[in-house]
Amino acid sequence: MTQENGKIKFIGKAFCVMALGLCLALGGFSGSAAAWSLKGMKQSRDRDAMHHDAASSITDLFTKDKPVSAVESLGDLPDFKIKDEASFQKYTVEIHEVPYNETTLSYRLRLPETWDKRTQHMEQGVQLHKRLMSHITTFMAPPIADVRPSMTIQAKNLEHEIDAAHWLRHYLLVNGFTLSGEVEGKDLRNANAHFVYVRDEAAYAGYARAIFHGNMVTLARFDVPQRFVKWYSVLQKQAVDTLALVFPKSGTIEEWRRDNLGGELLEMQYPASWVRNRTRYNEDGIKTSFELHNQAEENKVFGLMHFTAIKRSKDTDLPTEIEILKKSLEEVYGLYVKEIKSSQPSYGPLEFDYIREEIYIVGFEAERGIQDQELRLLVMADSKWYVIFYMMTPLEANDFYNWARNMRAYAIIKDSFL
Repeated sequence: MTQENGKIKFIGKAFCVMALGLCLALGGFSGSAAAWSLKGMKQSRDRDAMHHDAASSITDLFTKDKPVSAVESLGDLPDFKIKDEASFQKYTVEIHEVPYNETTLSYRLRLPETWDKRTQHMEQGVQLHKRLMSHITTFMAPPIADVRPSMTIQAKNLEHEIDAAHWLRHYLLVNGFTLSGEVEGKDLRNANAHFVYVRDEAAYAGYARAIFHGNMVTLARFDVPQRFVKWYSVLQKQAVDTLALVFPKSGTIEEWRRDNLGGELLEMQYPASWVRNRTRYNEDGIKTSFELHNQAEENKVFGLMHFTAIKRSKDTDLPTEIEILKKSLEEVYGLYVKEIKSSQPSYGPLEFDYIREEIYIVGFEAERGIQDQELRLLVMADSKWYVIFYMMTPLEANDFYNWARNMRAYAIIKDSFL
């Protein structure tokens, strides 16, 4: 019991720490650099990011720029003529970029040919980071008074398996942006969102899209001063949505490990960042169990999954095994149920004729010092075995990143049962 209490103290400390301290920056890498501007674009013209013709400071990318070209009338700007899909196709050109000669960063998109391009020139190419977004390219509209709408392409390496929609929401919130609607996930690897923020006492409206490919994410952002957003709404969304990766990386974000429960009873896969712990086997072979931990440095645990397989016999039945689990959770964790969120049939291997999933909000005894958790319980039974699989995770509102990471791992494991 001392060991169990020691373990839950680790869990309690970890679950009380917000994961919002990741501090992702908007321009991620360092080095000797020069920014450059290339005026004008021709239809379907390839432009290589390894050449430059005019130097300027990279800090100009996110500050008020001095006018580069004069616009006699706003009505002359192609930007203001784009009101639908047809006019977007008419007043924009296709851009094909291979930044730093890195094929995994190559992309296509459409923008008006009056926009300028600025990028950071690196002799050895760009080094992507896991914690910071690396700047790839920024396109700037002709100046309107003292401001310029912009579209920026960034990229970074990903650390953990996570849905694109969850990653994008987390990225925007930890960087101080306010979502102006729900994050829309087209699938697990594509998501987009509208957001607003204030810079230099001016309000801006942004639209972002995240594309996962392999263990990388490419992010496109189109930022417009709030007072001009109604004229740019179509161009903003269409331009970002036209972004396509030419040679996207394949594969998963993390390596997936293979494992099994009860020998060949149930095979599964899970992200390699999860640590296998507390494997137990009964001598009579009736019961076997193990745990997976979302474990950080200093053995802090930000998520826990427990798997148990019980061989059916005249001395075992499912209600009794569920009661044993309930008492174990109460004694080890001081856990009690505060709310039942759902209880319904679920999916799993065809050989199991009983599969049910329940979701709870659980609390803990005050002296444990643990915040409320979400408990997901999956119970399966066939003619020979009972399988009990549960996950404890921080609530979405308390630790969004680890909640999202845990939910993705749970889905990977559950789907791998099939």
